[in-house]
Amino acid sequence: MRPSVSALACASVLALSEVVVAQDFRVNRFDDQFDGVCDAHCSLRDAVSVHNQSGGADRIVLTAGTYSLTLPPEYGVDGDVYDEDQNLNGDLDVLSGSLTLLGAGRQDTIIDAGGIDRLFEVAAGAVLNVNDLTLRNGFTSTDGAGIENRGQVVVHRSLLAGNRIWYLWNGIHRGGAIYNEGALEVYDSVFDGNSIGVFDLGLALGGAVFNAGRLSVRDTLFRSNVVITTDSTSVGAALFNIGEASVARVAILGSRAEGDHGVAVRNAGSGVLTLSNATVSTSSSRNNWYGAVANGGAYPLLYQGTPRMKLLHVTIADNQGAGLHNQGLLEARNSLIVANQSVNCSNQGTILQARGVLLGFDSSTCPADIYVDNQDVYGKVIYALADNSAGLPVFSLPPASPALDAGQGTCAIVDQRGYPRPADGDGDGLGVCDIGAYERGPKR
Repeated sequence: MRPSVSALACASVLALSEVVVAQDFRVNRFDDQFDGVCDAHCSLRDAVSVHNQSGGADRIVLTAGTYSLTLPPEYGVDGDVYDEDQNLNGDLDVLSGSLTLLGAGRQDTIIDAGGIDRLFEVAAGAVLNVNDLTLRNGFTSTDGAGIENRGQVVVHRSLLAGNRIWYLWNGIHRGGAIYNEGALEVYDSVFDGNSIGVFDLGLALGGAVFNAGRLSVRDTLFRSNVVITTDSTSVGAALFNIGEASVARVAILGSRAEGDHGVAVRNAGSGVLTLSNATVSTSSSRNNWYGAVANGGAYPLLYQGTPRMKLLHVTIADNQGAGLHNQGLLEARNSLIVANQSVNCSNQGTILQARGVLLGFDSSTCPADIYVDNQDVYGKVIYALADNSAGLPVFSLPPASPALDAGQGTCAIVDQRGYPRPADGDGDGLGVCDIGAYERGPKR
């Protein structure tokens, strides 16, 4: 029996009524007034609330200027932030659907939390896309001073700066800029001056990013991120990973920590981390033994497991303490570890592979194919750290560096700057990839 025309029409109307229409919201005020309506007077908080009600795939268009969050949450007597989750005050809560923020450029469009709360909280099942803007001055006493993510967050061409976790009494505090236990992707962005400060034996983990989910980072600068405690429990000023992370074409500079191995990067628990075409440099700690990059480690013990790390075309150089410390499963290929002020590489775990590794000769306990004198590195093995016309600082290679054309196996198709690999850096007519994050071409 065929359905009637009227029945088909009714079904079509019902189907259309269930379709969520995507909307563009144009915020037209910079203050934090809130009535839950995006009309002639539409604040950023209004636009987020209307999006949450629709649950669609919406966009918020932000012109140049500073959008301030000024409706404070409640606070406890010890500085706890009592965070509500309905977007009424404090941080902006993305509760449903897919929301895209479109700024006019990270130097021009700024969302400033003013130190009252974090900037965004993304619920499980929700999506937040951040494009061409700055997120700054977020604050919390728990996790994620910039963004706390349990859903999906994608960041393009943006700056996360000056976001801060601070707490006086103990506890675990994670992700100065972003705490992720969902899915996080970051492209062509900057993490600058984010921090965690915890006292009375607390834990400070991941001054820029703490990852317990899935993480992908590309073409990004981590600069001057910090974790501080009164005990040796602040680690991973740029990244603390216990999830699955792929980090490529990055520079991690000026990290500072006061704690255990992993001043800049710490891979712990059952974390799986691939770090490729990356430079890790100028990190510092109160204990000069602590490694800039660490895989595993005895402390903190709250994340049990055996972590696994791959280093592919990584340069770890000029760090105040040790360069690399391994207590898990480590694969290192075509990587350069030199000129670190303590030992260059310390191994207390399992090295599954070490091919094409160039290591400064000292008391290191890691294998390498090429050893060089630490006192004779600059000008012969690497040049000083510089921008090299690429935006992400890297140690370039002199014309006769032992790292030239010394790579083994398959190399990455580009270097940290996006220049193609392999190139004939030594002029012998054969293009073989170089060791480290930089590929020297015949005319560079």
